[in-house]
Amino acid sequence: MGSKPASSIVVFAKWPRPGHVKTRLTPALTPVQACHVHELMLNAVLDIVCALPAKRRFLAVSPDSARQQAAERWPALDAVVPQGPGDLGRRILRVSDEHFQRHAAEPLLILGTDAPDLPRRAYREAADALADRSAVICPSQDGGYCLIGVPEPLAALFGGIDWGSSRVAEQTRAAARASGVPLVELEPWDDVDTLDDVKRLVRRLAGAPEGPLRRLRRGLLSAKLPGIRSEQVDE
Repeated sequence: MGSKPASSIVVFAKWPRPGHVKTRLTPALTPVQACHVHELMLNAVLDIVCALPAKRRFLAVSPDSARQQAAERWPALDAVVPQGPGDLGRRILRVSDEHFQRHAAEPLLILGTDAPDLPRRAYREAADALADRSAVICPSQDGGYCLIGVPEPLAALFGGIDWGSSRVAEQTRAAARASGVPLVELEPWDDVDTLDDVKRLVRRLAGAPEGPLRRLRRGLLSAKLPGIRSEQVDE
């Protein structure tokens, strides 16, 4: 990218606590099983992010009280920061504003943990869009998005959004148009919200090379989840 600024990456995630994470997986799974799925995906995403070319890699964790535990658990990260209160938009704005106050020249790529097998090309394409000073989203099949990137503080993209609904990506596009923000849209990808999504993820990961995604598949197969056969565990 020549002299273009390198991006930083932040992962937004909840600290693994049964009953507080991946609640859409219940009652198909128990709260403990749902928490285990969340933890496996979180570990995979953080391992992938730590291997990506980026200026800084950090975690925005909820609740805020888990910050020290998270920093001790994932020491390869450059920082762990609290998300703070409010809806997702307010939390993203808070974390991104603090980032740009410290590192004004560094575009910011914002991820969750529900699309652990997002292709590496999506990260590359997102970084290219940010380097060209465009915002970027990767829509998910349920109407949300798997990632969003901003080259500078862009509060307009995070206000008036019905978070958790099927209109998140649509409303973000509309906000970008209304604000004159150039928005690059990547190829949509699947995220993981239901047990059927977990099953599809396991199938997609069948050919994954050794590394974070292979470890994720082994973990999911060995978790004895309904409809996922433990005897398929890789040797």
